[in-house]
Amino acid sequence: MRKLAWGLLLLFAFAIPWEYSLDSGEPLGNVARIIGLLLLLVAIPAILHSGRLRTPGLLQWVVLVFYLWFCCSYFWAIDQHATLERLRGYFRR
Repeated sequence: MRKLAWGLLLLFAFAIPWEYSLDSGEPLGNVARIIGLLLLLVAIPAILHSGRLRTPGLLQWVVLVFYLWFCCSYFWAIDQHATLERLRGYFRR
């Protein structure tokens, strides 16, 4: 199960640059969204089966602090609506 999740993760990483080039229409969306949903359907049971997650490293903590700084910038932004839209985009990445 973990090998299948790893393979789908690699496929997802290579599908992200092509997400708007390979669009299948309204009900399904682009190819990265479809592979991402398949990845979630495989990865969540694999994590629950193994009973553990990898501990975050230094880079993940730095990125989290950086994102929280962006979240704090919402309070002193001139255009809070535009800042909120950017925060949603940053969260998805």
